[in-house]
Amino acid sequence: MKKVKVPGVLFVAEIPSDCERGTLEDIFKDYGPVSNIEITSDETIAFARITYEAVEDAFSAISDLEDLEINGEPVR
Repeated sequence: MKKVKVPGVLFVAEIPSDCERGTLEDIFKDYGPVSNIEITSDETIAFARITYEAVEDAFSAISDLEDLEINGEPVR
């Protein structure tokens, strides 16, 4: 039987509105291959969707990055 990879998506809330894709990629790539990063922002706040190729990598990132700060700001 062929093993199927299930993608894992993280929702990262309250990132700084000036946060760039490269910053997020540098943080999250350590946990596995990232297939997509989407950032949505307005003038004051932003959020991101980080998609990993495998759900296991997303779970690893959640566990390790529970108290993550970006540019000195806590994110959820």
